[in-house]
Amino acid sequence: MLFVVGEVKGMNRIWRTHSLQSAVRLGHPVYLACATCVLAATVPFPGGNSVFGTIDSAMAESLMKTRVGEAGAVLQEDKRAILEWFAQGDGVSRFEHRLQRWAAGPILRAAAAADDDAKISAICRVPGLWLGCPSLRGGLGETALHVAAANGASKALRCLLAAGMDPNAGDGFQERPLHYAALAGMVDAAALLLAARADPLCESQFGETALEVAQQSPAGFLGVDTAEVVALLSRVAVQGCDGGDLPTTCSCVVL
Repeated sequence: MLFVVGEVKGMNRIWRTHSLQSAVRLGHPVYLACATCVLAATVPFPGGNSVFGTIDSAMAESLMKTRVGEAGAVLQEDKRAILEWFAQGDGVSRFEHRLQRWAAGPILRAAAAADDDAKISAICRVPGLWLGCPSLRGGLGETALHVAAANGASKALRCLLAAGMDPNAGDGFQERPLHYAALAGMVDAAALLLAARADPLCESQFGETALEVAQQSPAGFLGVDTAEVVALLSRVAVQGCDGGDLPTTCSCVVL
């Protein structure tokens, strides 16, 4: 089922909620679309990705804010009948939590980029949310932890790691959050990931470790300096790191 999502006022229609709930009950694949993307809400696309395109934040917010009891209807008799129908099945709150889980990925990634740990904490409290769910990943298979690492968002990193997000999760190219921190020259982010048991020996699809990415410094032409990350990961390669005694040459904060 392909479901077009727009603004909250357009989403909050009682028959639209009924159609979505019916599709889930019948086991039909559900795809949510807006002008810039399609989100595979229940069944990933071939290849494992759940996002095609760039998710409009308005789409995610529409899902997050949808409340069945506030949904509009031309005929109030329809609304009463549909609310009774919801009550006979999973219930309204369970349906709303499902929509929130579908919306969680783009909101988590945006919060990670903004280092908004309060928003991340709120999303992580959505009932039934699994942080390893494919629908939480971006179009390249990146998790919110990848995004936080690339942006040097220390508060977001701590929050996501404390919530149980895997520090060794690979994106579509098997690059880990540590690879992203290395590429962006984010030494504090690299230290936090190592302290959380990120494996510095993990290789990407291209057979590269995070240290090798930092040494190559592919974003150097943008002014990104990876020297401190190279120094940190080089020391880890020589001395080893168990997360409890982190070798570092900078003022990194260890979890």
